[in-house]
Parts: sequence; C-alpha cells; structure tokens
Amino acid sequence: LPQVLLALYNAGVVIAVASHDGKPAWCREVMDSYILDTTTGLSWGDLVPEELTFIRCSGEYWPGKTAHFREIRENLPGEPCEFSEMLVFDDSKSVCKQATHLGAVAIRCVGG
Repeated sequence: LPQVLLALYNAGVVIAVASHDGKPAWCREVMDSYILDTTTGLSWGDLVPEELTFIRCSGEYWPGKTAHFREIRENLPGEPCEFSEMLVFDDSKSVCKQATHLGAVAIRCVGG
C-alpha cells in the first residue's frame, strides 16, 4: 500500500478518502500516523487534504458512498472532475457497484 499511495502522489494524482467510520478524528490520527516514507517522514495524512477526507456514516452518507463520491468530486482543487476520471478502491462490492454506476472505475479490495 505505501508504494501505491506514494506512486500516485508522486504522479500528481489527487487522493481522497471516503469512509463510514463513526470516529473521523481518530481516523485522521491514524492517517497522520501511518508513515509511508521513513526517509522523509511523509504520512498517509500528508497525501490527503482535509477537504478531501469524507468520514461520515449518517444521513445521506449511509448506507452507500454515493454522497461521499459526489462530495469528493465537488471539492477537488480547481474544479469538479468527471466521475469517469475517478478511481475508487473499496472492500465493498456494493460500494464498487455504486461507483461504477456513477461512471467511476472501481477496484474491489477484498479484505480491506
């Protein structure tokens, strides 16, 4: 995982997070503590701007992640992208189906 995240980041790909966890502050702590490059001290949290971190699990954000994906799309730096420009990694088959229904490319990560 560290190599993939670093490769995307180094290629200029914007990275966002969509999660259903009920503890967004704790999730951010985990991301900020997950070191990807020990030489530079770069963490997962360094790669994901706060405005592209959507950790919500109530209202329109549950049970699927369609609202998360729309928020990410709308909050990208510069201007919104097309869903067809999004690449989604998720362990849920139904979330991957939601993403592809919107036009994104989804990759199911069985086991998390």
